[in-house]
Parts: sequence; structure tokens; C-alpha cells
Amino acid sequence: MNQSFELPGSYKKWTIGLIAVGLVTLLYGFIMYHPFAHAEHGENIESTRFWAILLQNSTFWLLVVNASMFFICFTTLAMGGWQVALRRVPEAISSVVPVLGLITFVILMSLVLGGRHDIYHWLDKEAVAHDKILNAKKGFLSVEFYSIFSGVTILLWWLLGKKMRSLSLESDKGGTMDYETGNTWIKKNLLWASVYTVIFGLTVGSTIPWLWLMSIDAHWYSTMFSWYTLIFDILQKVGDVQKTPIINWGKINAYLSIVFLVVGLGATAWEFMEHGKLTVFNLPTASAHADEYDSMFMITLWLTGVVFVITQILLFWFAFKYQQTDDRKAFYFPHNTKLELLWTTVPAIFLTVLVVFGLKYWFKMTGEAPKDSVVVEVTGHQFGWEFRYPGADQILGKKDYKLTKGANSLGVDFSDPASLDDIHVGGTVHLPVGKPVKFVINAQDVIHDVGLPHFRLKMDAVPGIPTTLWFTPLYTTEQMKARTGNPNFVYELSCDQMCGKGHFSMRAVIVVESEESYNKWLAEQKAEYATIFPEKVSGAAPAADSTHKALPDSAAKIVAVLSEKKINE
Repeated sequence: MNQSFELPGSYKKWTIGLIAVGLVTLLYGFIMYHPFAHAEHGENIESTRFWAILLQNSTFWLLVVNASMFFICFTTLAMGGWQVALRRVPEAISSVVPVLGLITFVILMSLVLGGRHDIYHWLDKEAVAHDKILNAKKGFLSVEFYSIFSGVTILLWWLLGKKMRSLSLESDKGGTMDYETGNTWIKKNLLWASVYTVIFGLTVGSTIPWLWLMSIDAHWYSTMFSWYTLIFDILQKVGDVQKTPIINWGKINAYLSIVFLVVGLGATAWEFMEHGKLTVFNLPTASAHADEYDSMFMITLWLTGVVFVITQILLFWFAFKYQQTDDRKAFYFPHNTKLELLWTTVPAIFLTVLVVFGLKYWFKMTGEAPKDSVVVEVTGHQFGWEFRYPGADQILGKKDYKLTKGANSLGVDFSDPASLDDIHVGGTVHLPVGKPVKFVINAQDVIHDVGLPHFRLKMDAVPGIPTTLWFTPLYTTEQMKARTGNPNFVYELSCDQMCGKGHFSMRAVIVVESEESYNKWLAEQKAEYATIFPEKVSGAAPAADSTHKALPDSAAKIVAVLSEKKINE
């Protein structure tokens, strides 16, 4: 069998042809774009473009071929034996590093020694002197440091890559190695791979991109210090290899899996005990259905939690028990029908039970509310809540988003008679204790979420799609102050959906009070129509049976006036 690779004749022709095209293109650029013409920023753009293209392409391809050697090195450090089958391919690619490195270095030196400050602004000494940021970086961004560091870096890439390729050739020449020879060769391979990886991390992982690319805009800050920790940690771990002739990775990984299991379960238990009190389920319940919802949640939590713990223990225990050893042979075990039926059926049964109970409470929460429910429309917008109550007719009027303008922030359609006695409030919503409350929920801009932690309810507020839920408050705000011993207690309505940078402040206060106090508060509120059109209404908002009499103008005229008139509430 032929052990060497010969490039087919057709490939050689294509390669030579593409090289010729590249040379012709480069020559064309030299003739047409005047690359050595000196110009200030914004002038002779073609010259700047010529050098920018050369810089981009040379650094791109140099880093690509150099990454091939990095691939060999980090798989070597990971003890990846599989890469031997294709090692010659990335080695061949990385052998181009000295050629592309020389080309790139010539281009870089042409830029810095040629004073191309249209590419690198920090080459302009006068600009550096008057720029606080550039002046602070002049030790790093200097022609001397740039040139020396770039040259040394490319040289190290070439020499270390050459060393790694020589080790591969060494393994071929000697034929089959005995134990001592093979162990020595592995140590040398690991040593030079670790050295290359460190150099790669300190250059490609941080410094070289800063010098060659990021310094085009030297005011841009970025850091990648995690490379340092990662590479030095790899180097230290590899150093232990030279102390032990053979490393039983199976045993090490088996014990690490047990450590991971113990630490993971311990951290979970600690977190639950330490911060579990901060969860919503440690807040006192305040609605008729809240205790049922809590019970359902705890049943689900403990059931899934027990299954999770048992599954993790078995998973890691089997990984430990059946760790790889020299005398262990793998047993071909493609499937077990009974076992597959068991682990498919049992979880399905448990899941079905949980879903059935979950749907029961879901339909209770979102189902038809009692007929005597207090109806409140809740509207969310970035970043606040607004509320609307029906008037004496107990019917909420229609809305049209096209009418959202000025004082009519909810877009209420006042051509609908049912809208004329509706009450609009913001910031605080009042509810009677002991009576069912139905929330009609919507949003004006993005998706929000009505969160009612003490009532154990939440529901999305979706633009254009009203959602509903209902509940019965059991305790007034004053009673909850006594129950909790907190004189500052308030019921809170918060947004439980990440809706923008002001999400944290999207809160409202719920005041639960006696029915008498609630009715008194409601009677004191002025209908929104009367607020916007005080000249149209005398006294209180019109009653349900006299709405048409209280509106002498036509509906079309009302809407037209509303669109033009802006009155601050």
C-alpha cells in the first residue's frame, strides 16, 4: 500500500492557476490603487482599502492554518488517540505557517514602518500626544513592540509546529515502539503540545488580536483573560503525567463522577435550605384557592425531586461501578423490551396524573367566574399597570388601539354607550374582600405577565389577545398586616415576564378592603368619559338607562373631538 500522498495533476494545475490569479490581482492593485501614496484620513480611500484587504486576508489565513496545529495539540493533551488517524491532514495544513507568516509579517511591517495611520491611528504621533487613551497605550501600541512581538510570535508558531511534526515523523521511522520508548515519546509529545498551547493562548487567545486587529480602533476595550487560567491549568495537569508512567483515566473519571454527585446534591440541598425561604411559597396565602395550588406544587416538587435524586444517584453509581479496567470486557446489550416498557410506562403514568391535576386547577383558575364577580380590566405597558372598572351597567365598554391618544391612554371607544360610565385608575387597584374577582388582562406593547404572589396566580398579558383569571381574596390588607406582623405589608401586582430594561419597576399595589369601603371608594371615582369631556357631562357619570340622553352629540363627533383634545388627568 502506498504510504505517501501525491497531489493529482489536475489539483496541481488548479493550484498554480489560482496562485497566478492572485499574483495578477495583487499586481493590478499595485498599479491601480497607488498603495504607497500617503494620505490623511478620508483621502485616497483606494490606497487604504488595498492595505485593509491585504491585512484582513493575510491574518485570516495565517490564523486558520495555525489553528490546525492547535487542533493537534489540544487533542494530544486530551489524550485523544482518535486524532492519529487524520493527524497528517492538519499537520500538512499547518506546514504553511512559515510561508503565510512571512507574507503576513511583510504586510504588517509595511503598515507600521510605512506610517499607515489611516489603518492604525496610533501610528500618528501627533494624534497620540493629544489623545489620553492612545497616550496611555503607547508602550503597547508602538512600532518597536508591535514589530518585535509580531516577529517573535510568528517564529514561535513555526518552530513549535515544526517540532510537533518532527515528533510524528519520529514515530514513523522507528516502527513499533516498546513500552519505554512509547512512554518517552508520549511524554515529549505532551510536553511540546502543552508549550504550543500556552503560546497559542497567550498570542491568538489575547495579544495578537489586540495588536493586529483591535488596535485598528484603539479606543475599543476587550479582555479575554480566561485564556490564561485555562491554558496554565492544562499545563500544570499535564506536568503530573511525567510523574506517573500510566494514568488510569477510567478510575480517575469514576471517582470524579462520585465527587460531582456528592457536591451537586449537597449544593442543591444547601440552596434549598438556605434560600428556599425566599420563594413565593413562603409568602402567606390570601385567596380561596391558594392552598390547593400550593399543595399541587409541593406534590409535583417532591415527586419530581425524589425521581431526580434517585436517577442521578443511579446514573453516577453505575458510571463508578462499571469503570473501565484492564480485565473488563464490554457486553453487547442492544435492548431489553421489558426494561424499555417499564421506564416508558411508569414516567408516563406519573406525568399523566400530574397533568390531570394541573389541568383541574388551570380550568378552575381560568374558567367561568361566578356571576357576581367584580370585573377589573388590567392593562400592562412598559412599564406600568392601568385598571378599568365597569360602571353602573356592569359592562366594560369596547376599546380600539387606534384611539389610544392623549388622555385616552387605554384607547376606549366612547361611541360604545357601555364605555361612558367606565372608571379608569392607575397604580393602585381596589378589591372587596370575600367576593370573586375577575381580571380581564391585556397588554399594549409587548408581552407582560400579571403576577399575584399572595393569591398564587399569574397570567400572561398578550397584546391583542385578552386573557382572564379569577380568584376570591380572603383577607383585607389590614388583616394581612396583623397576620404577618408587618405594618408595611402590601399586596403586590408585579410583571413576571422580562419586558424591557424597566421591568423591575413594573409594579402596582392591590388594596383589599371590606365591601363597604370598596363601594365607598368606587362611588368616589369619576367616570373616564366625564374626566375627558367635562363639558359633556354634568355631575356623575350617566346611569346605564340614561347613557344615550347624556350624549347629545353623535358618536362620530365624540370620537373626532377625543382625537384632538388632550387633557391631563
